[in-house]
Amino acid sequence: MTKRVMSELTQLEDGELGKKLKDSYLEYNKLLALRHRMGGSANSGRIREIRKNVARILGVKTARSKASAAPKAK
Repeated sequence: MTKRVMSELTQLEDGELGKKLKDSYLEYNKLLALRHRMGGSANSGRIREIRKNVARILGVKTARSKASAAPKAK
């Protein structure tokens, strides 16, 4: 998702949507670094939420959304 997000950000940077995406992505990177330093799943809920929002805005399917959309094996 990262390459796709970065290319979208460069295209959308001027618009309002681009600004929102960029803020989300910067916050996401900051939280990832924090989680890495703390050595665990600190803020993982917030990180997941940001990824989901960015993916929704871009119209990208995340692995989690694909898994939940797939029919359950019985």
